[in-house]
Amino acid sequence: MTPRPLCLTPRLLAVASFIRPTDRVLDIGADHARLPVYLTERGLCAAVTATDIAEGPLARAARTIRAHRLEGRIPLLLRDGAEGLDPADYDAVTIAGMGGDAILSILKKSPWLWDKRLILQPQTRVRDFADRAGRTPAWQVTASEGRRQYTIFVFEGAV
Repeated sequence: MTPRPLCLTPRLLAVASFIRPTDRVLDIGADHARLPVYLTERGLCAAVTATDIAEGPLARAARTIRAHRLEGRIPLLLRDGAEGLDPADYDAVTIAGMGGDAILSILKKSPWLWDKRLILQPQTRVRDFADRAGRTPAWQVTASEGRRQYTIFVFEGAV
């Protein structure tokens, strides 16, 4: 039986809408890998790699990937952000669903991420996120889920 295509929440759909078909995507903090699976199933990017800092979330990601029969198509990496990765391998980076301080810490440890298309959705410290990042977003959009509002920032790097 073929699995049903994955559906995303409005928040993750907003993040996905900024991915270009030719992008090689790095999804940092992938947790359940819903975004990488969605992008891969629909052919919305050239490739996607998912990372997380902990084994538990990577195990959840592996289950989601397996359930959608995408084994071997979405690499899963145990990483602290983008540490140890080759910048030349990625065009766009997504970080969604973690605190603003955690996102800024990842960006500080891997400043090359600013050279990519960065699609960020901080859960906390949203109002001052762009100011604290010291950058001006190319786009800032809001997605609603029930009574919650989520802000997505897109920063254009050199790519």
